[in-house]
Order: sequence, then structure tokens, then C-alpha cells
Amino acid sequence: MCRDAPQLVFAYASNEFGTASADCHTALAYLELALPAFGLGSCWAGYVNYAAAQWPGLSEKLRLPENHTCHGALMVGIPKIKYARAPKKMSRI
Repeated sequence: MCRDAPQLVFAYASNEFGTASADCHTALAYLELALPAFGLGSCWAGYVNYAAAQWPGLSEKLRLPENHTCHGALMVGIPKIKYARAPKKMSRI
């Protein structure tokens, strides 16, 4: 499910904060943008985040503090493909 990603990053926050979900998504997005500077790549792990919310075994392993919810997860690892530049845009017909 995680394609042998060596690391998983979870973003969680207290249920007391109304913007917790948006804050966690923003933090993961910035992490995703920063990782290539360290030679790393990432991919959002939606199924893992879903499992953290639905499967008691995973939520216990994460040891989240009481009244905290996991709002997102990223798989992080060394990418197999490296791009030297962004692909050219195709012109419209």
C-alpha cells in the first residue's frame, strides 16, 4: 500500500482547533515542496490517513495524544526518477 516507502509522516492536531485540518494539510504541502531540496520525494498517503482514523490498531501504534486527530500522511523516500526540469507544456490546438 505504501510502495515500500521507508518513512511515513503523519500530521495531527488537537480537536480543539477549528482549523486543525487545514493547518495539517498546509504543513504537509510545505513539507512536500521542501523535500526535493534534500533529495527526497513524497506522495500523499490517503489510505494510511483513512486507516489511522478507522482502524484502532494503527491509531494505538501512533500513540496520538488524547483528543487529537490525524489529518494527513505522506510517504517519504528517495525517488527512483529525477527530473532535470519541468516538462514542456503542450500547446492547445
